[in-house]
Amino acid sequence: MRKVRLAITDILTIYFPTFALSVIISMMFSNSSGNNGSPLSADFHLYSRIIAGCCIALLALSVGTGYSFGTLFTSLQDEFGWNRADTVGIFSIFLLVAVAVVPVALHFSNRYSPGPVALLAGIVAGLGLFLTSIAGSSWQIYLTYSLMLALGIGGIFSVAILTIARWFSRKQTTLLVITGAGLGIIIAAPVCGWLVSSYDWNDTCLVFGIIVWVIAIPLALFLKNPPREESGVDSSPQSTNISSRNFWMVFLLWLFSSFSLHMIMAHLIPNSIDQGISLCKASFLFSILGGLTIVSALIASSIPDMNDRKTLGIIFALVGAISMFWIVEADELWRLCLFAVMFAPVWGGISFCALSITPELWAGPDARIRIMIVVAGWVAGGALGAYLGGYIFDSLGDYRFAFFLGAWAVIIAAASIWNLRMPEPETDEMLTGGHDDETYSEL
Repeated sequence: MRKVRLAITDILTIYFPTFALSVIISMMFSNSSGNNGSPLSADFHLYSRIIAGCCIALLALSVGTGYSFGTLFTSLQDEFGWNRADTVGIFSIFLLVAVAVVPVALHFSNRYSPGPVALLAGIVAGLGLFLTSIAGSSWQIYLTYSLMLALGIGGIFSVAILTIARWFSRKQTTLLVITGAGLGIIIAAPVCGWLVSSYDWNDTCLVFGIIVWVIAIPLALFLKNPPREESGVDSSPQSTNISSRNFWMVFLLWLFSSFSLHMIMAHLIPNSIDQGISLCKASFLFSILGGLTIVSALIASSIPDMNDRKTLGIIFALVGAISMFWIVEADELWRLCLFAVMFAPVWGGISFCALSITPELWAGPDARIRIMIVVAGWVAGGALGAYLGGYIFDSLGDYRFAFFLGAWAVIIAAASIWNLRMPEPETDEMLTGGHDDETYSEL
């Protein structure tokens, strides 16, 4: 218990000030004009900033906790004598369970309120980490981490996105979600890596369980839906069914980019440790990834012309593919840092470009179906990429072939962006102008 108290004290002096400062800065840059474009009271605008800060914090917490698995990877492998495929299987199942709970969390958020759902999810996530810290066998890890923690993290993540989407426009929602996810990776992975190096993986899970409770439970109490006002403005663009070319291009884009992304998120730290780099230094590679994910999304959002934004998305994807070839030979810290710089836009930049130039896909009566299919593709690609990376390492003794596959997956993602058809001019205006309720409200 003394080690745990020391760890908590260290976290209070390092983690929370950085976390709070990041969220405050994000709140300063958030802005809301209401869901219907009408003038709203100053109280509404003030509370919209509070909502932005709370949701960014919850997104950072959920994404940071989930993607910190790489820092626990080698410790769990050594503790239980697993091979890498068995170890990363924990993470792959975690992804599948986390997305499976999304429709349930969204249903209860729609029926009741987002606050109680986020509160329950936070309690479950913290409990999952606490039980993981005392697990003594493989089946217990799968139960507490891959199931219980995933249920909580999936609930927090989905409720935070839904709440942001109800308060902000599509463009703002995309940027806030990417910002929250990026902040989580920037902060959580290095802290988790430092804790594992200074203490052990059990104490790290216990401390992070306490962090989840301390952050998620009070912030969940602030979440609520925006006040509804009558609007004379009509709804959304004409819906497009799931047989459209753009839909399947976006599906392939998210499937294959997620394949590479999650292969890296699961295996970047183990691969770095194989090259003789310490866990603490390797975990800071995630900070580079998270920070430049935000930067790439901001760069994409600053380009008003849709054709230029499409071109930028292709460039981001091709640079990400080159980085996957580069990491094959990266055996020094500076080479891995350069990889992180090149690979980061695969998440933030590509995602923003794909969403911004296909607004017709995220509106209309069948938007829910399209969104769920694309999310299913994202998670399936991620689970497969993470697991296949471990399986290839166990079979061949290194990650070379796995990273080659990841590179070709990003090339396919680039081809998918290239095949996207541009929106009509009036649809384009909607993306850069006022609010578009139907974008995510169909959830």
